Amino acid sequence: MEAFRRTLIIGGSGKSTLAEKIASHVGGPAIDLDVFHWEHTSAYGKKREEAVSRRMAFDAAARRRWAIEGVYGWLAEVAISRATSLIWSDMSWSVCEAGLRSRGKRRSGAPRAGPVAQNRDLASCGPAKFGLPL
Repeated sequence: MEAFRRTLIIGGSGKSTLAEKIASHVGGPAIDLDVFHWEHTSAYGKKREEAVSRRMAFDAAARRRWAIEGVYGWLAEVAISRATSLIWSDMSWSVCEAGLRSRGKRRSGAPRAGPVAQNRDLASCGPAKFGLPL
């Protein structure tokens, strides 16, 4: 498991569950990029300033062990140079949509505001959405 000591998981559905399992095996935290992207509210409604979000991601990636997961390419690129492993989850939109709906209920206790289709940029599964230097 040493190769997974700093794992970056990006893309579609199942990232959080996988990050939690990897983190427990490597002895580090599971870190969701949503925490850096959104200010702490029950609805995840207000985006943080990008410089603040990037700094938070940079600080998290400086740890010795972690599993970072999310869909924000501009934040993932902050952590990628420290990652020892990269997992790209490439799921169909229907699988991503189901995960997004479930995530909204799991994190805030209620479905996300507005139609899921408006949140496709947050749940996008296609590699083109990330713009990562791989």
